[in-house]
Amino acid sequence: MVFSRWIDKEDKSIDEILVHIMDYESWRSPEIDELSNTVLNYTVSKIYAENQVVDINGENIIYNSLYFEYESISNVRKEWEPKEQRVSRINGNILIYVYMDTVYYIIDRSYSALSLSILRKINNYSGQKNIIEDKFEFDVDLFMWLVYKVKGQPAITNEEEVKITNIIGYRGASADKLAEIKGAGNNVLSLLSSLVFLLENEALNQIEIISVWNKESITLKISEKGWIDINFNTYTGVFILEEPYLNPKIMLTAFLEILPLIINSYNNDVKEQRWTKEIYKHFFTSIAKNVNARIQKKLEGLLEAEMIE
Repeated sequence: MVFSRWIDKEDKSIDEILVHIMDYESWRSPEIDELSNTVLNYTVSKIYAENQVVDINGENIIYNSLYFEYESISNVRKEWEPKEQRVSRINGNILIYVYMDTVYYIIDRSYSALSLSILRKINNYSGQKNIIEDKFEFDVDLFMWLVYKVKGQPAITNEEEVKITNIIGYRGASADKLAEIKGAGNNVLSLLSSLVFLLENEALNQIEIISVWNKESITLKISEKGWIDINFNTYTGVFILEEPYLNPKIMLTAFLEILPLIINSYNNDVKEQRWTKEIYKHFFTSIAKNVNARIQKKLEGLLEAEMIE
């Protein structure tokens, strides 16, 4: 499931925001489908009656979750069309939390005009800068650095706080920019096709990793566009028995601990010259040698098979 993170700039507490959101009947005027003369549905509900608290990286994070569902009239309306074709249903979940005295939203959508529209709609915001994106800055070079780390040294911090144990998926544009190449599977980096892909592509725009942190395992997909995809079904760790609080705690761990540690480790490796253009070139040379050796072995096997026949 894809997620994007946004910041509320209204300088309100999480309680003030939630009270206002849930009191929508007092400030919202019902929207009418004029062709059928029916009221469009609009509901927002809190998942937890009381705000929850979780310790993330030594910080008490206050959070709650919202479920929203509303109907919206299509921009192109035709009188003869039935309502279900003229009206779309938009629904999803929003995690709202406080970190360092700032209120954030994590919505189960990528960064888009619709995501921003949803957040502004449930808050009844009319200004242009009430809510702004809070993207992770993923340098595409970071993705290749992750491949390098997995192939050689899974621990990505000196304290070995986080380990990237496996890369199970990737995507990147081919050299001519006319096609995309992608791969997936538990042993993707052991495949000859993956190694050839890395040689030809030299740049990734998405990567899926299995990260291990403090006996927790989280599968994450990250994109150069800043969004995060979390596979909740593969999670193992201290929160595993904490339904219905499991998913929010996994999300907060990913956004506030795992990803910042990965980015900081990458930046430190660049700063301390543990990841340089020369190391990058040497890494690619080793990939090329590996590809050549595997192809040679495959050819030798085919020749032996022909001789036996």
